[in-house]
Amino acid sequence: MTEASGQAVKRVDAETAELIVAALVEGLRVAATQLNWKCGQALCVLGERIFPYLASVIEDQGTSEPQRRRLRILMAEMSTARPTDENRGVLVTEAMLEAIRVGESKLNAMAVAAISRFPGVVDRLIVEAACKRKQADYCVRLLHAAGEAGQRPDVDQHLDLFTLVADENPHVQEGAARLVAQIQMLPVHRVPRPRWPGRTASSSSVESALRLV
Repeated sequence: MTEASGQAVKRVDAETAELIVAALVEGLRVAATQLNWKCGQALCVLGERIFPYLASVIEDQGTSEPQRRRLRILMAEMSTARPTDENRGVLVTEAMLEAIRVGESKLNAMAVAAISRFPGVVDRLIVEAACKRKQADYCVRLLHAAGEAGQRPDVDQHLDLFTLVADENPHVQEGAARLVAQIQMLPVHRVPRPRWPGRTASSSSVESALRLV
């Protein structure tokens, strides 16, 4: 890898980390208990290094009082907690999926922009979409995120895609068909990538990006 390409990768990782943190903080704006809890758990593992950013959000005049209150409570908890790398990728993944599930357009867009940058995430998104295809809106957003990732799925996910294309819901059908068309346009050759956290015990590619925050 040349020095220039290495710097490019580093910039992308840093941008991904910033998108993740911004989406997690946005998740604390929306009044949804499960979402708030998952975003809070994911932010906690990052530790006090993100305090300046959280403080700036609290001081922002555009921040709502409920979000300020949630952030203050979270910062108090983070002050006494011991951040750990264990399960960091899993916690971030679960928070991003919940942010996509909740029907809030700004949050959905931020979560999709963040998670679609994770290497190897397309497999996780397709599996989640197949499992939650009865939640049509959520399923469609997952398929959109998979398309934004611009990655070819493993062979194991082809059956899931065929199932989604044949789904009884026309919106799910359309979303799956669009994803298949996008995948067909991608180069066949791909660089081996790590398995996605939660599927195996392998290390998370998200963790390396978050370390740059």
